[in-house]
Amino acid sequence: RYDADINYRRWRDLKDYEEYLAGDPVLFLWLRALAVYPLPTWEITLAIGKALAPKGVVVNYDNLLKLSRIPWLQTGRLDPRLREALLENLDPEAEKLARHAVKEELEAVFNNTRNGHANLEAQTNLAIQQFAINPDDRAGQEAILYLLDQGIITKKQEAELNQVVGRHTGTTGSVAIKGGGTQKKHIGGDDLQTFLAKSLPGAPDRPLPPPRPFFTPEFWWSAGLTTVFLALLGIMRSLS
Repeated sequence: RYDADINYRRWRDLKDYEEYLAGDPVLFLWLRALAVYPLPTWEITLAIGKALAPKGVVVNYDNLLKLSRIPWLQTGRLDPRLREALLENLDPEAEKLARHAVKEELEAVFNNTRNGHANLEAQTNLAIQQFAINPDDRAGQEAILYLLDQGIITKKQEAELNQVVGRHTGTTGSVAIKGGGTQKKHIGGDDLQTFLAKSLPGAPDRPLPPPRPFFTPEFWWSAGLTTVFLALLGIMRSLS
């Protein structure tokens, strides 16, 4: 059944994955849990699968084969909207187990990359996972605030943290879906900035970036080149 029309699936919406893994909710739980990390690798996949053993997940050849046919697990590129949909109703206990597994994998990477960009990236991803595991931990909040202030957290990472905070502070309700019916969805809740402001009331407001001066060295360089070009153009016209 899993071999049928694999190449003809759109692999875009959550429904496509629900249909592909229909009848295997535990494997679908494993797939959902993989979305806790934006850059899926087979090392992460295996680590999360093993961590989800208490939820009934079995890491074996057949299950890995089924997962391996999913395009974004082959390419390592998970669409942000699909990732958000996968995380939306992920079992909270399974999410914590998965994030702890990712955290351990990232710590191993951190220990092997003491310097350079890879080290900074590992530190940032570690801070995000730690915050997501326990958003109420003050040390984790301060780490995220620092990364925000330094401009290290990207827009995609901030969007992920917004979703984490929204699920943490919001309520679960039923919303209508296209085609009829309803599904559970987190409603309301704070965004990351609001949550941190409430949780760390003594922290200074994030400063706005200073305005970029208009008359920069680049401006004068460009103006000089323009002047030279116009002068040469005038000379050429006078000679013609």
